[in-house]
Amino acid sequence: MSKSNRTDTPLRAARAQISNPEITVHAMYRSAIGIDVHLNLLVCCHQKQVAGHREQSESRDFNTDRASIDAFAAWCRECNPDIILMESTGSLWQSPYEALERAGFTSEQLALINARDAKAAAGRKTDRKDASRLASLARTGNFKKSFVPEKAFRLQRVISRDLQKNRNDISRTSNRFGKSLNLTGCRPTTVFSDIRGGKAASLILMAKLRDDPHLFDVIKQNSRRLRASPEQIMQALNFEIEPMMKEQILALRKKIDQLEEYDRSTFERLRQLQAPYEKDIQLLITITGIQERSARMIYAELCADLKDHFPTSEQFTSWLGICPGDNTSAGKQKSGKCPKGNKHLRRTLIEAARGLVVGGTAALKEKFQVLKMRRGYRRAMVAFAHLLARIIYSVLTHQKGFEPYQSTAFRDTLMERAKNGVKQLLKLKGTKYVIADGLVVETKTGAILGAVVSS
Repeated sequence: MSKSNRTDTPLRAARAQISNPEITVHAMYRSAIGIDVHLNLLVCCHQKQVAGHREQSESRDFNTDRASIDAFAAWCRECNPDIILMESTGSLWQSPYEALERAGFTSEQLALINARDAKAAAGRKTDRKDASRLASLARTGNFKKSFVPEKAFRLQRVISRDLQKNRNDISRTSNRFGKSLNLTGCRPTTVFSDIRGGKAASLILMAKLRDDPHLFDVIKQNSRRLRASPEQIMQALNFEIEPMMKEQILALRKKIDQLEEYDRSTFERLRQLQAPYEKDIQLLITITGIQERSARMIYAELCADLKDHFPTSEQFTSWLGICPGDNTSAGKQKSGKCPKGNKHLRRTLIEAARGLVVGGTAALKEKFQVLKMRRGYRRAMVAFAHLLARIIYSVLTHQKGFEPYQSTAFRDTLMERAKNGVKQLLKLKGTKYVIADGLVVETKTGAILGAVVSS
């Protein structure tokens, strides 16, 4: 008997089972479109179920100019799919997404997923295959839909994120401004706490750079609230600056002023966009440590109906990426590193958490101190930002301002540690200690080691 005859019967039986129309994967949607988004190309695949269990597939390519985008939206409208799925490739997805919204598709019909959730196997990746795989994922419902706010909030996101980047530009340019002054021999940071934002420091430095003949008089007039004396300031700045270097430093100062003006005008645009949501902004400001700027940048990353998208605070913090990670394998708990999430909102939250630690209520400060004792400063700050995210979720979903509360968490933790320390002391082998009248006494020598709070 030949080898092919020996394996022919079981192979045919397996093929017969696979082709059996009773054995099929039930799709969640009868028709779907998968879109592979590129800078200058949209590769689309439309899959739909026809008579019986057969599947019909059609692929189309579109450019990304205005006419092609409109043609793409019209083709999708003509196909009339139950759902459209595309990858969130940077900012490239937004123009086709908005074109589909204009064509009449609702947020329930449009789905956006992270590219890592639909990654192809190595050696099997083409644009057509990517689009087909997205369409198959859409039909079976085997995808995790990303949070996409309405267009008004998407515009707020763009502006708030640009504000964050502009603040970074201001910080970098200010550092270069200070280093350039240091190169000339001047040491302004030894006598000024803020060489960029301080009004007195700015006036004195500009007088120095413009060779004001009455520099010492300018220092006297503007140094009343400075820690350094006028003589110390004059001594720190008494260096010759070459003309070309002086022009370079003045240009850096001008750039800082331009960036700050851009920051002010951009923030005003954000304030205008958020005028309809002023009530929610004021609710966020009730949280101690969150000022108007932080409140507006936090709200720009959210939406008006937060509870509809995130039914629980756990889901909200998971999307944000500020909660402990879940990494268990073979019954062992591995790294609890935070998952990836909204890095822009997470950064703002951590900055606000630092403000709460400095100027927050006593209860919140005690909560941070307890976390710091257990986990260290950096982990405690992330855990505290997680607490702040839950407070924000509660304030916005219940439409009720934050009410400070009293806490004894720090005191209780210290007492618990003291009691445990005494217990460990009494259990030491080879020596015996007793507690008498609140004093720890070594029984062998009678030496008093210290006083404790008697339990």
